[in-house]
Parts: sequence; structure tokens; C-alpha cells
Amino acid sequence: MTRPPKTRNPIAKAVTRMHAKVLPDKRRKLMEQAQDDEPESPVADLMPKSDFMASAWIGSVRYALTREDVVAAFRKETGNQWRPGRTPLDAMIDQAAGAALDFIRAFAKWHNENIWGEENGKPMDIAE
Repeated sequence: MTRPPKTRNPIAKAVTRMHAKVLPDKRRKLMEQAQDDEPESPVADLMPKSDFMASAWIGSVRYALTREDVVAAFRKETGNQWRPGRTPLDAMIDQAAGAALDFIRAFAKWHNENIWGEENGKPMDIAE
């Protein structure tokens, strides 16, 4: 049986030579930087604050968007008739104008009022 080849990656060599207590600090620092770099969700103000309820809320919004009857009711009540562009040019115009984001924010607000439920203008949350 032959031995596996030695690593030639200089980063792998450096990591294997470091003391174990140094690595977690660097990982934690990198994770904190990555979290700081993440943009906040454009619908964060419309979501429940609890992580558990936020994931359920996202699932509810996604499911509601797949239901034609729900989207038809949204369009009828709000008058928002936006649909995604069919051509690349239309898609670029929508992206530049922020039409998709406006639609999602309007739908999320309507979803909170008519499907999810609100308390004092905020989505219901079990954490409060």
C-alpha cells in the first residue's frame, strides 16, 4: 500500500503547522466579517423577528406565490399587475427600476395582512 502524496498547498501546510487554539479565533473572526458583509434582507422589516418564525414566514410567502388564486386575489385587491419581463431587455429594465423588489415588498405586506396575521402593524411572532 502506498502513502498518499504530501500536500503541496502552502496554505494547507501553514494550517497544519498552526497551534489548535489559533484556528478557532481566526474562523470566528472570518465568520463575523462574513456576517457583517451580508446585506440585510429587503423584507426584513416585514418578517417576524424570531429565526424559527422567520423561516416559517418565508415558507408561507413562497407557497403563497405559487398559488394562482392567492396571487390573483393579491392583484385584485392591490391593483399590482407586475409580471417578470420575458425578454432579457425587459428583465434588465425591471432590475434597474427595482420592479421585482417593489412587487415582493407589496406582496409580503399583503401576505402579512391577509394570510399570516399582524399585531400592531407587525407580523405575528411567538418570540414576543
